[in-house]
This record gives sequence, C-alpha cells and structure tokens, in this order.
Amino acid sequence: MSAAPYITVRERAAETRTTQRSQTRRKLQVEESVPVRNRARKSTFGLSSMEFFASQAVTFAVLAAATFMLSVLVGNSMSEFERRKAVEAGTRVKMASTDMVRLRQRFDRLNSSSEVGDWAMARGFVPAYGEGVGDGKISTD
Repeated sequence: MSAAPYITVRERAAETRTTQRSQTRRKLQVEESVPVRNRARKSTFGLSSMEFFASQAVTFAVLAAATFMLSVLVGNSMSEFERRKAVEAGTRVKMASTDMVRLRQRFDRLNSSSEVGDWAMARGFVPAYGEGVGDGKISTD
C-alpha cells in the first residue's frame, strides 16, 4: 500500500506551489545569465538610450529656441523704449532752447538804457546826468 491516500490536500497544494516557485526561480536565473548585449537597455524613463538622448536633444533645442525668441523680444522692446525716450528728450531740448532765446530777448530788452530810463521816470527818479539835466546841478525842489 502506498501512503498516497493519507496525504492531505493541503500538503499537495503546498507542494505544487513550491514547485511553481522553483520553476520561476530557474527561469529568472536563466534570464539573468543571458548577456546584456542581447537585451535592449532601458533607461530610467522606460526608453532606450538613443530615444532618451534624442528626447533630451529635442528638449534642449526647444528651450534654446524659446530663450532666443524671448531675448529678441525683450531686446527689441527695450530698444524701442530707449528710442522713444530719445525722441522725447530731443523735443524737450528744442523747447528749452526756444525758451532760452525768448528769455535772452526779454533780458536784453529790460537792460537797454531806454528801458531803464523809462522805468526810472515812471517811478519819479531824476537823472543826475544826460538828457533832462539843466546846468549840471541837481535841483532839490
């Protein structure tokens, strides 16, 4: 007689599990023993090394192009701002020069001898010499 009828169902299930585990272990060992050259290498992102480097190159090119375009835009806007400031400064210089011409004309007109004499006569001053002086003596009326 054999002992087969006395083996419980649990023991049979445990035996089948252990045999399956040992078979998967053997498969893993066989796969690990395969040289690396035969398998495709994968990077951390799930891509091959060439795909990874190509994606990095495309990312670099896109960022470089975006940076270039942004710098051109900022440079053009800054130069336009400076051009407008230069135009405004030029108009202010023209206005200041015309104001200086008018002030110089008023100054010359106010410092002329006839203007000073008219101002003095209007305020009651008597000239000590020149026109309007009698015999050279100042009268004390």
